[in-house]
Amino acid sequence: MNELLKMVNSYTGQVSNEQLEYPGIQVQTFWNCYPSFTDTNNLSLLTFLDIGSVSFVLLGDFEEPGWLELLKNPDIRELLGRVQVFVASHHGRESVKS
Repeated sequence: MNELLKMVNSYTGQVSNEQLEYPGIQVQTFWNCYPSFTDTNNLSLLTFLDIGSVSFVLLGDFEEPGWLELLKNPDIRELLGRVQVFVASHHGRESVKS
């Protein structure tokens, strides 16, 4: 994370908003922003992938706080409603303290 933060402060290149396009495949991505979150799990990438008529969601490594923030977005809630394949992270739940 420290290396990433150094890059954020020193990177001078442009960031492209273009997404790759493949026939029959649609990709939409969402994420939480730094500094609202500073841990790598909650800065993961949420990816919706439509291949033909099948809709997938790939969750990254979000924990509960990151998920709750993403679920405030009505576009994400709408996309989740049509997902057929849900690739879950091992987070997104409350941690059990021992």
